Amino acid sequence: MKMSFPKLVIGNPWIPAFAGMTILLSVSICVYLRIIKGIMTKREIVNKIAKRLGLTQELVKEVVEEFLVELEEALIRGERIEIRNFGIFKTKITKPRIARNPQTGESISLPARRKVSFKPGKLLKRI
Repeated sequence: MKMSFPKLVIGNPWIPAFAGMTILLSVSICVYLRIIKGIMTKREIVNKIAKRLGLTQELVKEVVEEFLVELEEALIRGERIEIRNFGIFKTKITKPRIARNPQTGESISLPARRKVSFKPGKLLKRI
């Protein structure tokens, strides 16, 4: 039996927890499996999840986009994001260093910066 959900409006807190978690888990698995095989676009992820769950592509697209926005904003704030059994996203601060321009050989001073790291969880380590 297919379930129908109201159209997601940005800022609307109504998304059933089970639907959100199902979509999140589906996104995670699809992304990782596609990475092994090659490149997968956000559109392909949306299409596969919508088909698998029987939801509209518009709803799934909005959920996926909001998930990615929240992920980005949390990383910008310096928060650690842990998705149980999938993995951990966090930011690390690199040290300032001296690099070289490969074309001219000129030394360039690079300041410290933040970079995103991902540590796979149990689910991804098994694959």
